[in-house]
Amino acid sequence: MNPATDARIVILLPCFNDWNALDSLLPEIERVLQRHSITATVVLADDGSTSPPDKARLARHSHSAIAEIVLVELVRNLGNQSAIAVALSLIQEHIPCKSVVIMDSDHEDLPEYIGPLVQEGDRLKGIVFARRSRRNEGIVFRICYRIYQLIFRILAGRWIFFGNYSVVPSSLLSKVTSLPGLWSHYAATIAHSPLPYTSIRADRGSRRIGKTSMGFSSLVVHGFMSFVVHGRIVAARVFLTCVTLFALSLGSLALASFGAWDDAATEVSRTWLFALTMAMITAMSAFSLFIFLSIQSRIAVPPIREYAHHVRVITKLRNSHNDA
Repeated sequence: MNPATDARIVILLPCFNDWNALDSLLPEIERVLQRHSITATVVLADDGSTSPPDKARLARHSHSAIAEIVLVELVRNLGNQSAIAVALSLIQEHIPCKSVVIMDSDHEDLPEYIGPLVQEGDRLKGIVFARRSRRNEGIVFRICYRIYQLIFRILAGRWIFFGNYSVVPSSLLSKVTSLPGLWSHYAATIAHSPLPYTSIRADRGSRRIGKTSMGFSSLVVHGFMSFVVHGRIVAARVFLTCVTLFALSLGSLALASFGAWDDAATEVSRTWLFALTMAMITAMSAFSLFIFLSIQSRIAVPPIREYAHHVRVITKLRNSHNDA
């Protein structure tokens, strides 16, 4: 192994058609790396983009701090989380480094936190996430996100305040890529694993170019996949909730049917019965979707064993004027 290469970090950027955003992001990453005296290899995981990347244009971003850009083109669109799983496995086996920074390519993960993440990771020898302290989305999204966090806390038994933006030390890469849940949800898988992790506060940036390819339905599925990772405990808690609601519904119906209450109480009981029934139907629907996603997800195969089947071509891009 080359000691100079081993001293580098790798910055992993999954990308789906965000080439214009990436074109403005890479110079910002270069400036941040120079400021912190960090040398990096940038790995672009092209998740089956429908518009091909301009390789010559990408190569021009290879300078002193970004020593090399590796374009990994996947055979098809796997989704953001699976693209991360494939790229992490490839990095583990083929790109020596001291740590891997995972971040999105749309400017929502601010490059200014690369330095603090790497420094904290070096200090703790563990995985460090960027914990969202301020978000720029609309009020509806923020409310829905808070509801999702609360439901996750109730069903999975823990809070989750972070996403993909993180650093993984090379010493833990082999353990990370052996986690089957990585196909489904990176952050939830790490939170569910016994691996050491922590977080630092970080503001969230705003998308500057283009529109996100993830619609509301995709966000809902992404949220559900975090529950799939915690499958056993979530399934048990949802099942117990459904049984409890069903028992309460039957009890209310029995009391109302046998005239145990007066008319006013009976009317109230009917209202509660309707609410409990709707809640039970909702819970059962969520449980059904959860089971469906569990079956559909590839939770049985660790990414390190399967990733090579999803890689179409690997291209190393380097600025011809870069003497590093």
